This record gives sequence, structure tokens and C-alpha cells, in this order.
Amino acid sequence: EALTGERMSQIEHRPTVRTPPKQRELVLPEPADNMRKVFAYLCQTRMIDSKIVSELAHQHLLYQDKRGNAVFLHKDENGETVGAEIQGTNSERRYKGVAAGTSDSLFTIKIGDTMSQGESSKCGTDAAQKKLSHSEPTRAYIFESAIDLLSFRQLANQQKIQNSVLVSMAGLKPNSLKTLSDKGLPLFACVDNDEAGRKFISSNNLTQRNHILKEFGVKDFNELLVKITKLQQKTEKRPLNRKHARH
Repeated sequence: EALTGERMSQIEHRPTVRTPPKQRELVLPEPADNMRKVFAYLCQTRMIDSKIVSELAHQHLLYQDKRGNAVFLHKDENGETVGAEIQGTNSERRYKGVAAGTSDSLFTIKIGDTMSQGESSKCGTDAAQKKLSHSEPTRAYIFESAIDLLSFRQLANQQKIQNSVLVSMAGLKPNSLKTLSDKGLPLFACVDNDEAGRKFISSNNLTQRNHILKEFGVKDFNELLVKITKLQQKTEKRPLNRKHARH
């Protein structure tokens, strides 16, 4: 009975059901009718091989939007676009971001076999081709940006990164790595050579794979690519010693 002496009516307590927040609709930037700015920026400023950029464009993983930005598309296992990483191409006004509605998806490139390198004609039978095309990655290399990912791909020993997947988080986003860790893939961190990168590696129990950045005194893999490329160009342009030129 209540304090007034009146009988209280029974109140039915129902557990509160929390509905998960609705996923925001993905809104991709409107594509331009060409990729001139993207090619100029990635190949000339960032010194990424034009073959790599062309490959991404042909695989519908990269396009230029109407603002001249490079848009790197995130695909799910069914090949559907679920997000995008956006990189500005104006060197004086740096811009990085993701498309509206992008959640914990990743920009991903699988390095599997000769077939992924455009050599399917060498694979032999149809059965062999099918087997190669469905080979699963055995490890993952983690990057903070698509540009660092592409730079690493260009610099790395191609044989040593076979059967791997390269992923960009578009920042430092531990939640985005859950899908990879659930698959049991070893995760190799190729994040920036700075305090934030070091903390990310230690707090997420990742295997460090960016030691070379410290050795060369650079912050990330694109800085490393640019530095190495310029050193190679300088060496190629060096004139022959006059003494040797006579012979």
C-alpha cells in the first residue's frame, strides 16, 4: 500500500530496447569528367608511379571529383562502395577527409598473385586462374592514408608482399581494424613515424613495420618515396668524371 493507505496499481516494467543508431547514407563527391589533376598531383608531386594510379582508376577504386580531389573508394567483400577517403590535390591548401556517411570502412588493395599484376595469361588453366583470383591474404599492412599505402606498394619488394592486403584507415582508427583482426590476420603497422603513431602501435598490440622511416629521417612512406626518388634522379643526372669520359 502507498503512504496514503490506497492500494498502488501494479506497474509493468519493460526493459528498454535500444535501437542502434541508423547508419548515415553514403554521399560520394560528384565525379569530374577527367583525372588530370589527380594524375598530376599523385605522379608529379607525390611521385607515385603512373601505372599504379592508372590501375586504380581502371579498377574503379579512384576518381577525381569536381573540386579536383582524389577520391579513393572503400569496397566491401561484395564489391559494393561503402565509403571513400578524399585527398586534396592543391599542394598549398592541404585537405584530407572522408565522404559523408563513411564509417569504419577501409581503402583496401589486395596483393595476391601474378593475376593481380595483370598477368592472368600466364596462369595456365581456368581452374588455376580461379584459384589465384580467390587466394586469401595471409597478413595486413596498416597505413594512415591511401597515399602512404601506394608509396609503400611502390617501394616494397613485390615478392615479399604477395598474399597480403594493404589498408588505409584515413587516420588512426582502431575500430576499423576489427574486421581484419577477426579474420586472424597478423597486423603490421606502417603508420607515421611520430608520437601518435607509436602510441597507436602499442595500444593496439600491432607489429611495427615502419622502422625504415626512422632510419631515413622521414615521417611517412610518401616522404620516403619522394626522398629516395629524388636521390635516384640526382644520381642519374650526375655527370661522368672527365677522366673516365675519355675512355
